[in-house]
Amino acid sequence: MTVSTWTPLCQSKRVFAAPLNSEESHGFRRGEVACNDHRCCAERRLISTCVMEAKRRGVQPHKVAAYVRRRLGGGVAILRFRADGSRGCSAPCTLCARELLKYDLKVACLLENGEVFRGRLTDPGAPPSKVTGGQRAWLTYWTSCQRRGQDPAAAAGGIAAGDRAGSPGRHRHS
Repeated sequence: MTVSTWTPLCQSKRVFAAPLNSEESHGFRRGEVACNDHRCCAERRLISTCVMEAKRRGVQPHKVAAYVRRRLGGGVAILRFRADGSRGCSAPCTLCARELLKYDLKVACLLENGEVFRGRLTDPGAPPSKVTGGQRAWLTYWTSCQRRGQDPAAAAGGIAAGDRAGSPGRHRHS
């Protein structure tokens, strides 16, 4: 995939992920590009889209990994744009690295020193996964809840077992 195919996508402070399909066989379609948001990275969004597509098409659960690899051309290209429009480091985060390893996908990304890495994350010279700010905040919160003996979901405002019954005085027929 050439940089010129990313040109119409250049938006500031965005991360894009696209399949590593060869342009001769599949072509690059704009609909195959995933973009990050405040909830999920582009790589995981692209992989989860392929997994959902496999389930919709009736692919058996033990064949989903092969379907995802085939659909994504064996890998994912990641490109990050900074606020000034320049390209930034696009090494995968910890959760994305876990998904890329789970489906045994290759990755093409730009490293901090400006070099391009292309290969599997198990290859020598692969970039180490990074913990994002949101992941670091959640881990800090989770460890503090563990030290206090709380359930992190309940502490975050989850529904406790006693809250599901509703108010005891309403809707009674006496």
